[in-house]
Amino acid sequence: MRHAPPQFAYWTVVVRRRTDFLVERFPQVWCVQRDTRCSHTCRKGTIMNRPTSAVLAYQQAMQNAKDRLKAGETAAAFALLERAHVLGQRKLWPHWAVHIWMLRVALARRDVREVIGQLWRLFLTPFGHLTGRLPLGNTGGANVSAFAPMEISAELRAIMQAGENQAEQPGPNRDYLS
Repeated sequence: MRHAPPQFAYWTVVVRRRTDFLVERFPQVWCVQRDTRCSHTCRKGTIMNRPTSAVLAYQQAMQNAKDRLKAGETAAAFALLERAHVLGQRKLWPHWAVHIWMLRVALARRDVREVIGQLWRLFLTPFGHLTGRLPLGNTGGANVSAFAPMEISAELRAIMQAGENQAEQPGPNRDYLS
């Protein structure tokens, strides 16, 4: 078995020491990604262990969309991704993930207009979050303007409000959308 050179081991220790404070201050960044470097007890049930209804709905929509895409049902997958977009667009990483998967669906469809639209949205997403100018309710497809807010369906509005109420309650809460 070959071992790493000593300077590599040294730099690994230095980097870990310098990033430990980030893990302590922002545990959700490390824990959500299921990183093996997580030193917190989130997996043991004491920190951030209760997903809200909005998070569960987002995760379910994303998983169903991935399953539909694997089955070759691109129209159904895109509809589920539009639902996930509305649920997750307030936070950067879920919003970004939805657009990545929308791009995958567009590539599977060979829809040039949608591919260009998703690439444009992937470019704009970080700027929208930095400036706070996100069109809430927008479904995220290239068939609608990237800047036009849309009405949120009653079902999704109820899910999002229930998630906000759960997030405000005291106690542990594993809501990576916040």
